[in-house]
Amino acid sequence: AYREYTQEIVFLATEFDPAASITVGVSELEGVKSFTVTVHGVNMDGAASWTLLDQSKPKQSFDATYSRGTLEETMPLFIFDAAGLVIGQFTIAYREYTKEIVFLNIGELYDVTFTVTDGVDPLEGALVEISGVPAETTGSDGKVSFALRNADYSYTITKSGHQTATGTVTVADEDKDLAVTLPAIYTVTFTVTCGDDAIVGASINIADTTLTTDAEGKAEITLVNDTYEYTVTALGYNTVTNSVTINNAIVEEVVALTMTEYTVIFTVTDGVNPVAQAVIDIQGEAKETDATGTATFNLTNDSYDYTVSKAGYVEDSGSFTVTNADKTISVTLIDEDTVPHQVEFTITYGGTPITGASVQIDGDTLTTDSNGKAVISLVNENYPYTVTALGYNGESGFVEVSNAAKQINISLTQAEYAVTFVIKDEDSQLLAGAEVVVTGKLAQTTGADGTVVFNLTNGSYQYTVSKEGYLDFSRTFTVSNEARTFNVTLVDKNSVPHAVTFTVTDGVNPISGAVIDILGEEKVTDGNGTAVFDLVNGPYPYTVTATGHKPESGEITVANDVVAEDVALTPIYAVTFTVSETDESPLLGAIVTIGLESKTTNEQGTAVFVLEDGNYNYTVSKHGYDTETGSFTVSGSSVDIAVSLNETKYTATFTVVEGSLPISGANVVIGATTKTTNEDGIAEFELINGTYSYTVTAFGFNTKTGSVTVSYAGITEDVAMKRPSAVVSVTTDVVLSVTTYHVTVHSTDLEGAYNWTIREATEQKKWLGESYSRATELDSMTLFIFNSAGDVIATYQISSRTYTNEDVVLTVTF
Repeated sequence: AYREYTQEIVFLATEFDPAASITVGVSELEGVKSFTVTVHGVNMDGAASWTLLDQSKPKQSFDATYSRGTLEETMPLFIFDAAGLVIGQFTIAYREYTKEIVFLNIGELYDVTFTVTDGVDPLEGALVEISGVPAETTGSDGKVSFALRNADYSYTITKSGHQTATGTVTVADEDKDLAVTLPAIYTVTFTVTCGDDAIVGASINIADTTLTTDAEGKAEITLVNDTYEYTVTALGYNTVTNSVTINNAIVEEVVALTMTEYTVIFTVTDGVNPVAQAVIDIQGEAKETDATGTATFNLTNDSYDYTVSKAGYVEDSGSFTVTNADKTISVTLIDEDTVPHQVEFTITYGGTPITGASVQIDGDTLTTDSNGKAVISLVNENYPYTVTALGYNGESGFVEVSNAAKQINISLTQAEYAVTFVIKDEDSQLLAGAEVVVTGKLAQTTGADGTVVFNLTNGSYQYTVSKEGYLDFSRTFTVSNEARTFNVTLVDKNSVPHAVTFTVTDGVNPISGAVIDILGEEKVTDGNGTAVFDLVNGPYPYTVTATGHKPESGEITVANDVVAEDVALTPIYAVTFTVSETDESPLLGAIVTIGLESKTTNEQGTAVFVLEDGNYNYTVSKHGYDTETGSFTVSGSSVDIAVSLNETKYTATFTVVEGSLPISGANVVIGATTKTTNEDGIAEFELINGTYSYTVTAFGFNTKTGSVTVSYAGITEDVAMKRPSAVVSVTTDVVLSVTTYHVTVHSTDLEGAYNWTIREATEQKKWLGESYSRATELDSMTLFIFNSAGDVIATYQISSRTYTNEDVVLTVTF
C-alpha cells in the first residue's frame, strides 16, 4: 500500500502463488551454501537489487532488499542455484522494500513421460503444459519427458486440429508413463435463414454447447466424428430440431426457419357498446367484427397500418407492431352526427375582405379577421345565420352541415346615408334654383325649400354649390356610418372683396415663411411676418404653421371691411430623454411622463417631446426598476436629459437553524457579500432580480450550499444545518501488553494540515485527546498505529471533515 515501509512475507514450501507466497527450495545433499538472486522486469525505471545471505541450514530465512521501479510495473524474482538453474520465482510488487524468504528441502527428481497419439498414430508437436514447469512439445514419436519432484501436478495437452486433453499426475518416489489420446476435430458451419434472409442471433444447442449466429446467420463449432442432435431457436421463429453427422470432413449445415404467427385481436366500440360489422383492413387483409365487436388476425413480427370503417361512423386508422407476442388493439368509432365540422365564413365587399363583420350563428357571435374570415365548429344540422357590418347592408341565410367542412362566401353591399344640403343667401333666405354637384353623383337643384338630399355610402366627397349671380362654394366632406346635413351660404357676386392682413410673430419678432391656410388657399408671410388675402363677406377659418413653432388656428369674419389679424406663435423645442440602466446600456420600454403626456423609450432608450418654454416635472418608470423623478426648464433651445434607472432590490431573508433552534453567528455568503445571522438565526440581503448561489457556514456544523431566485418580490430561505460526526472502532486480533502507542497519518494530495495525538494510556481500552485539522472534501486519510517494535497493530480511515471533540472522537480497543 502507499507509503508502507515495512512488510513481512513468509513463503511456505507447500504453496506456489506469486501474488502471496512461493516455494523456494534446494536439495540439502547438493551442499549449496550461497544463492544468486536476479530481478527481471519490463520497462522498469528504477534500479533493482536483491541480496541473499549465506545459508548454512535449510529453512533458514534471509533478508532481501530492493530499489523500486515504476508505479504500474511489477517484477518477477528468479532464484538460481550454483549450477545456474532456476530453483524459485515470485513477483515483486511496486514499492515492496523488504521480504523474508524461507528455503526448504524439497526432495529428489523423477521422470514423467507423456505419449500422445490421435488414437492410431503418434502426434508430433503437441504442447504439454504442467503447472510450475516450463512447457515442452512432443517429438516425432509423440513423446516428451519432465523431471519432477514428489507432488500432484495438473497438465494440459494441446495441438491444432485436435481435442485438448487435461488431467493430473501424482509423482510418488518413482517414474511415471502416461498415454494421452487427442482425437481429430472438424468444423461444423451452421447457416440459419428464413427465406432469403439470414437470421442474426439465432441460438444453436449442440453437444452441450450453445452457439449464436452472426450477421450472416452463421455459427461454427469443432467436433470429433459422431452424430449429434441439435436444436435451433430464434425469437419470432418456429424451433427446428435435427441431427448432423461428422465423418472425417467439415460439414456445412443450412437450417431454414419459419416465422411465428401471433394473434392480433381488434376490439371495436362506440365508446360504450361494441360495434359489429365494422371492417378492419390491415394492408389489404380485411375482416368484419362480430357481434362482440371483435375480429382476429394471425400475423408475424412486423409493423402494420390499419383502417377501421363502418357506415355512419368516422373512419379510424393507425399502426402497430407485432414483437414476439400476441396483441390486443382497442378502437373507438365516433358517430358522424357527433363530430363537429369547420364552417368558415368569408365576408367581402367587391372582392375586398371586410374586417370586424359580425356573424351570428347557433347562439354565437363571430367576428371576421383581417382576411374577412370567421370560423366555427358545428355538428350535422341546418343552421340560420345573420351577417352584419358597419357601413354595409346585412345578409341572412342558412348553412347545412353534413359530414364535411363548409365554406360560405358572402358579398355585402354598402349602406347609403342621407346627406342634406340647405342653401341660403347672406340674409339667411332659402335659395331655390341652386345647383348642388357631389363627386360621382348627378347634380340636383334646390326647390323653394332650398334643400337637396343625396344618398351616399361611406367615403370622402367634394361638393360644389352654384347659382347664377352668386359665387360658387366648394368643400370636401366625409360620410362615416351616419347621415349629415350641410348649411351653405352663397355670396352675391357683386359683393366687394376686402383685404385681410395677417401679421405673424413669435410674440415679439415677426416670423418670415409662416404658412396661412384659409379654405385651401395658402399664403406665406414675408420678412415682416405679413400675408394678405382678398376675401368677400363671410366667416373664414384659418390655420397658421411655422417651423419650430406650435400651430395656431382661428376664424375671421369679413363684414364689408378690411380685417387685420395678429397671430402669435409659440416657439417649441425638442426635449430628448435618454434612459439607461446603471451599466449605461439603453433601456427599452421605460415610460416617460410630463404632465398628461407619456411616451415610451425605443430600442435606443430615447423618447422625444416637443415643448414650449417653461418649467416641467417628469417621471420615468419601468416594471422592476426604481422610479426616477425630476424637473427641467425649456428656455429657447432643445433639451437633452439623461436618466439612469436602478433595478429594484428585494429583501432575501435567510433563517439558519439546527432542528427548530436558530443558529446565531452563522455566515451566509452570496457572491462577495457575507452576512452573519443574528440571535434569531436571521441574515438579510438586498438583491435585484436573478438567481443566486449561496454558502452557509457555522462553527461545528457541516457547510450548506444552495441557490435562490428573486423575481419582483422578497423571498425567504430556510437553511437546516447538521453537525459532523464519526465513530470508528479498531480492534487488534491479539492481546498486547504495551502501554504506549505511536500514531502516524498517511494520505495523498491533502491540502490542509493534519495532526493526531494519542496520549500515553495506563489502562487498556482507553484513548485520550484526539484532534484533527481537516484536509480537502474529497480526500480521506489512513491512520496507522504501531507498537514499540514498529509493527502495525491497527489501521482505520479518517474521512474529510472529521473535526475536533474534547471527548472521545474515535473508539480504539487494544
